[in-house]
Amino acid sequence: MDRKSIRYTLLASMMFIMVSSIIILSVLWLSLEYKAFLKNAEDSRNDFIVSQKSMLQRDVLAISTFINYRIQQTDRILKNNIESRVHEAHALASHLFNILRGHLEEDQIAEIISEALRVIRFDNGIGYYFIFSMEGTDILFPDRPEMKGNNMLSVQGGSGEYVVRDMLEIVGEKDEGFYTYRWTKPRKEGNDYLKTAYVKYFEPLGWVIGTGSYLDDVTDKLQNEVLEYIVPLQLDEEGYFFGSIKGGYPLFTNGELTRGGGNIIGLTDPYGIPIIQKYNDIIAENGSGFVNYSWPKPENSLPSPKVSFVTEIPEWSWIIGAGVYLDSIEEKLVTRHQMLQKELFQKAGLSVGFLIFVFFLVFIWIRNFLSRINDDFQGFKSLLKRSAAERTPMVEDRFDYSEFNEMAISMNDVFYEMQETKNILKETEGRYQLIFDNSPMGLLYFDEKGKIVECNDSTLQLLGSSYHHLVGLNMLDLPDSGLVSAVKKALSGEKGIYEGVYTSVTGNKTIPVHGFFAPAFKNGNLHGGVGIFEDISERLYAEKENKRLEAQVRQIQKMESVGRLAGGVAHDFNNMLSIIMGYAEIAMAKDKDKKPVSLELKEIYAAATRSANLTRQLLAFARKEVISPEVLNLNKALEGMLQMMRRLIGEDIQLVWRPGKNLWPVQMDPSQLDQILANLCINARDAISGVGTLTIETENVNLDERYCAIIPESVPGRFVKLSVSDNGCGMDKEILEKIFEPFFTTKPTGEGTGLGLATIYGIVRQNGGFISVYSEPGSGSTFTVFFPESVKEGQEPEDVSVSESIKGGDEKILLVEDEEAILKLVKSMLEKLGYGVLAFSNPMEALEKMQYYDGEVHLLISDVIMPGMNGRDMAEELKKNKFPELRTIFTSGYTANIIARYGVLDKDMIFLQKPYVLAALSDAVRKALDMR
Repeated sequence: MDRKSIRYTLLASMMFIMVSSIIILSVLWLSLEYKAFLKNAEDSRNDFIVSQKSMLQRDVLAISTFINYRIQQTDRILKNNIESRVHEAHALASHLFNILRGHLEEDQIAEIISEALRVIRFDNGIGYYFIFSMEGTDILFPDRPEMKGNNMLSVQGGSGEYVVRDMLEIVGEKDEGFYTYRWTKPRKEGNDYLKTAYVKYFEPLGWVIGTGSYLDDVTDKLQNEVLEYIVPLQLDEEGYFFGSIKGGYPLFTNGELTRGGGNIIGLTDPYGIPIIQKYNDIIAENGSGFVNYSWPKPENSLPSPKVSFVTEIPEWSWIIGAGVYLDSIEEKLVTRHQMLQKELFQKAGLSVGFLIFVFFLVFIWIRNFLSRINDDFQGFKSLLKRSAAERTPMVEDRFDYSEFNEMAISMNDVFYEMQETKNILKETEGRYQLIFDNSPMGLLYFDEKGKIVECNDSTLQLLGSSYHHLVGLNMLDLPDSGLVSAVKKALSGEKGIYEGVYTSVTGNKTIPVHGFFAPAFKNGNLHGGVGIFEDISERLYAEKENKRLEAQVRQIQKMESVGRLAGGVAHDFNNMLSIIMGYAEIAMAKDKDKKPVSLELKEIYAAATRSANLTRQLLAFARKEVISPEVLNLNKALEGMLQMMRRLIGEDIQLVWRPGKNLWPVQMDPSQLDQILANLCINARDAISGVGTLTIETENVNLDERYCAIIPESVPGRFVKLSVSDNGCGMDKEILEKIFEPFFTTKPTGEGTGLGLATIYGIVRQNGGFISVYSEPGSGSTFTVFFPESVKEGQEPEDVSVSESIKGGDEKILLVEDEEAILKLVKSMLEKLGYGVLAFSNPMEALEKMQYYDGEVHLLISDVIMPGMNGRDMAEELKKNKFPELRTIFTSGYTANIIARYGVLDKDMIFLQKPYVLAALSDAVRKALDMR
């Protein structure tokens, strides 16, 4: 492909610039001259139009003012006539009343006055006087004589107004006044006409006397007088006044009266503009205004531009106006435009000749200059080719023009910098790629639209996704509003932070993360952004675990402090009670014959004995009571107490005894065991209203570190478990936090000391065990006491690690548990066994999320009693709507027998009672899955 040389391109460009400059300057000059003319012409046209409009507006408004003045003047004359007629009638009635009073009865006087006013007529026989009483009764109504004696309060005018009622209101306020309404006209039945009346109160007879006149009679006369005056008026030699009635009926135009002619609402100018309709629109919008249109001139019948000003006479629904032609200014502007064209052509010829001469001079100079530049350019090109071929710097100081020497120096600088930059860039890219690929944190880049363009392996592992699924994903379309907000902030040039539980849309994985988003700029422009992600599961779990451990430590310290206080008080109080009881016994021995004294001493001794029992309970809580521990079989020890417990709880409560098999021996004071069982049974009895069930169970259990992590004060080992369950009222979390505190009780005043459970707590801790409680309001309570296995002296305790064969699997399990700590524990145990786990903390959340889950679920593990919905109902919903073959394992802090009585468990359902260890969980899961 042939290419142009710089020399000829530069020459042609400069010539083009010269020619273009000449043309542009010429056109610019001519356009400025022409614009000046147009502006002057437009200013002249506008000034002419403004002056014409001002004249039109002034003259039309002068006529409007004249008409309004005549209307107001006539209105005043009309009202004066009506008022004077009523005053005359009032004077006549007063005169007749004064003459006839004392000679005739009042009824006869009223009849004479009424007849005297009846015969008076005016306004060509349609005007008359009317009279009615203050109660609205008609006395005189010449136009309707049949109404005499009737009540007129309900009579309405043509517009629905209550005429007599309104007139009475005027008379009541100021004795007399004007009133306007619509009324029929004599001899013109069927139409209502606007009428103005004047009424006045006639006190001697309690009458209202009045008369009125129809406004249209006066208006017609006044309109004829006005038209006689304004029709002959002329605006100028071409302009004229015109008028019409709203609706399109003509009145007058151009000195001729056209009233009574046909409707002209459809009148248009030669170009289709509806003139009369335009008049009506201007009047409706502003009351007056200008209208532009075209109309044939009288002398040549050719359409010419015209402007009219119209205004309204609202009282008569008239539109009056005047118009003038605007074409006279155009004739003057055409003549001036022809003169300007002639001047422009003359000036343009002189300018072109001068510019051509300048053009030739510049052309010769440019040609010589370009020839010299071409020589240096050819030399520079030759050196540049040799430098590029040999990859060496260019030779400097070889050209006539310094610019080419400077270009050679600059090219050498660029050559050296490119070599250095290339080496640095290669090293930097390697370092950054190494950091990106091996960073333990998730890293990704996204473009200015939010679309992911690159990510490292840590991001894929964190989100459980794959490279081809993640790259290309637009983060602005994600359902997580918090993450989208952080990305938008980065794309707006700011830093965005995201922290929350994120559900991956490409990996179907939910994980708590902390994300940081920063904008990325390139050459000062926003080019996208970078995101850094960190899995904060361990941090959140550690924070929660720390809070739980702190709460446990505070509770243990509180109980220890209360125990030390209770032990000290009980010790000192026992000393005083010993003195009281000792001296009471001595006194009773000495005074056996004095009965009154002996009875009082017995009361003192009995009270001291009861106080001693309280101090023993305090010492038991403080773990300072002197005990005599023995090695016991818990089943045998408890069976000897069952008959007494049945009598203690009463006949309405059924006691169910479920002893475990082959219980390990425990070591404790039998009296303390009696005390524990008695206190728990009494509390269960008090919690049951009416008929109920109390269940006592025993069992051997192995506790591991996982279970102990969620139960305060527990330790791993082999324990004998004693459970006492009831189906009573249950307890809420606030009560559960305080039940082992001394003197805390929920019973009414005088019915409990608040030391029963505190004593049990002290006894259990004194014997190396611990106690836990599971309860829900309305669902009963289960107290579980763990006694450590008794190990003979010299005998090593058995390893508590689970020796059973633990089996796992790879099925998908849905886990629902409202206790967060247990939820975390069981999820960890199941994942350790190899299962995939979907974990939720309440049934409603689980049901909602499972609606959109497309995978398979093989097993449900659920707590039985949870807020909002129990586990059985949730399982039924899942089977009905999503997983018909779903197997279920239920867990609870209550025993299986207690749960079954609530109707939650069927006979073939698998139940795990809390607490349970990994081996028990493994067996139950495999058993349920293998039943499929």
